[in-house]
Amino acid sequence: MLVSEVRIVNLSVASLDNALDLYSGVLGLEVVGRGRLPAELSAPWRIPPGVGGEMALLAAGTERTGMLRLVEFDAPGDLIRTKADQLSGNGFWALNYRVHDIRELLPRMMEAGVTGTGEAMNWSITDDVEVWDSISTDPDGVHLDIYSYERGAELRGGELVGPISALQTIAMCAHDLARTRLFYEGLGFEVLWERTIAGLEEMLQIPDGITLHDANLVRDQAIMPGRVEIFQFLDTGVVPLPEPDPITERAVPPARGILSVSMETPDLDDATRLIAGLGGTAIAGPVETGIPGTGPVRLATFLGPEGECVEIYEPV
Repeated sequence: MLVSEVRIVNLSVASLDNALDLYSGVLGLEVVGRGRLPAELSAPWRIPPGVGGEMALLAAGTERTGMLRLVEFDAPGDLIRTKADQLSGNGFWALNYRVHDIRELLPRMMEAGVTGTGEAMNWSITDDVEVWDSISTDPDGVHLDIYSYERGAELRGGELVGPISALQTIAMCAHDLARTRLFYEGLGFEVLWERTIAGLEEMLQIPDGITLHDANLVRDQAIMPGRVEIFQFLDTGVVPLPEPDPITERAVPPARGILSVSMETPDLDDATRLIAGLGGTAIAGPVETGIPGTGPVRLATFLGPEGECVEIYEPV
């Protein structure tokens, strides 16, 4: 394994304490590390000069993949993704978690500042798998796709231990799903399922008649957390935006929202060569630093095919 599944999603927030109230206090993720933002991350993370911050790493119980890193910069910026960007603009779109009963949890999420319809939708993923699913938005503009099983849980990871799963997928909106899928397949991911989905307009709060081409990629069939879900809106009538995309151009500190994903490697130099061969663009690195919750690492960052920021780190 040269590159792991998604180990961490890096999320910029206006208030670390408020975000912890939601992600830890309501959803049930546990804080496994907290501290100041290392200065060595300035170049790889594209942090403006003189800007610092505080971070906290959250995990689902003892799970150490599919984690969430919350970062409050000293002067938080504007939202990366706004309501106006719903059908245009690529890049990271949503965090996907499993809970025991999303219908019971939704009112508490709304009290913590999450917005949306406040309702969960019942739908069948396959003939054997049925879920209650919801799409809402946290105070920093991040879509939360949180679900619970009505039936078929034994086919998708079995019994849920603790109040919430590790991050199941990081969802990404693509202008070119096929091109983006090939990049992640080159990193070692494989397609778990790929299909066109209709009938989700109400849950996604998008106009009628829009369908999704959706591909869910897993790094290891034995590890369900940390998947990459790539989707492309179809039949929108929206003219594709020219590159570079304004959403991914805004996805840099201290803007608020999903900044990047982090994957682990046993050999950063080999991983760098792999990403270059797949057409990834180097941002900065390698640098060595110590990060709260993960310890000493050597890391570098890259832009993927949709302009998304991917961090690769090697424990040292």
